[in-house]
Amino acid sequence: NCTLCPAGTFGTAYGADSDDACRGCGPGNFSGEGWTFCETCPLGTISTGNASSCDFCTAGRIAESPGLDVCSPCTAGRYGFNTSTCVDCGPGRYSQELGAEGSESCLACPAGRASAAYGADSPLRC
Repeated sequence: NCTLCPAGTFGTAYGADSDDACRGCGPGNFSGEGWTFCETCPLGTISTGNASSCDFCTAGRIAESPGLDVCSPCTAGRYGFNTSTCVDCGPGRYSQELGAEGSESCLACPAGRASAAYGADSPLRC
């Protein structure tokens, strides 16, 4: 009787007699039950290893490339509303917040100051 390797692991050995022959998928990868390989987590998702699926990053955090095991916060001057890219604050606005979730984190430059640049991370850059 053959037994499938559990999700989050893979097996390539024929005739194995225990699930010791199943190897765990590493961080940034996942597999389904009975798979003979691990798949890389796609852009915008992560896994910490031995995963049956990949998790989306929360707002304000991103996974900028496939196969990652941690989500990174959007840097100051940017915000994230999806899981794979951060967006620069627009001209005349700035944000000092790390991991900002939306455009409301981009504040207007102080009175008498202006900026044509995108992604200002301080009112001093206005």
